[in-house]
Amino acid sequence: MLLNSRNVAMGGLFTALAVICIFLSGALEINTLFFIVLAAYLMGTVLYITDLRYGLAAFVATLALGFFLCPVKLYLVTFAACGIYVLCEEYIWKLRRSGKAIKKSTEWIIKAVVWAVCLMVGFMVVTNTIGLQTLFAAYLFIHQSLFVAVAYVLVPIAFMILMDRVYIAYSMMVIRLLKLNDPGAQ
Repeated sequence: MLLNSRNVAMGGLFTALAVICIFLSGALEINTLFFIVLAAYLMGTVLYITDLRYGLAAFVATLALGFFLCPVKLYLVTFAACGIYVLCEEYIWKLRRSGKAIKKSTEWIIKAVVWAVCLMVGFMVVTNTIGLQTLFAAYLFIHQSLFVAVAYVLVPIAFMILMDRVYIAYSMMVIRLLKLNDPGAQ
C-alpha cells in the first residue's frame, strides 16, 4: 500500500510541475517550446520512477488540468505530441532494462513512426481548429519549391533527434540527482 501511495504522490507532484510548465509556456512567450518539452520530460520521469499505469495517468491528468488552467490551449497539442514521444521512448527503455532485446534500428523506427503520427494528428487538429487549411494550401501553391518541401520534412526530424538526445541527458541527470539505481528500489 505504501508503494502505491508513493507512486500516486510522485505522479501528482510531477503533474503539478508539468502543468506549471505548460502555463508558463503561455505566459512567457519567449520560452514556449522549452517549457512544453520540459513538461513532457517530467512525464517521462514519472514513468521511469513508477510504471506505465501511473505515467499514463499523470499524462492524462496533465492534459486535463492544462486544458482548464492554461491560457493557450493549442500548446497542449505540442505537449501531447512531445509527451507521447517521451512516454514511448521511456517505455522502450523500460523494456530494455527488463532484459528484452530491442535492436537500435527497431527502436528508432518505432520512435520515428510515433513522432510522425503525433505530428500528423497535431497538424490536423491545429489546422482544423483554427481554420488554416486554406492558408496552408495557398502558401504551398504559391511557394512550390524543393527547399520548402525538404524543410517541412527535415525540420521535424531534426527536432526529434535533438529532443531524443536532450532527453537522454536529462534522464541521466535525473537518475544522478534522485540517486535512482533501480526503478523498483526505494
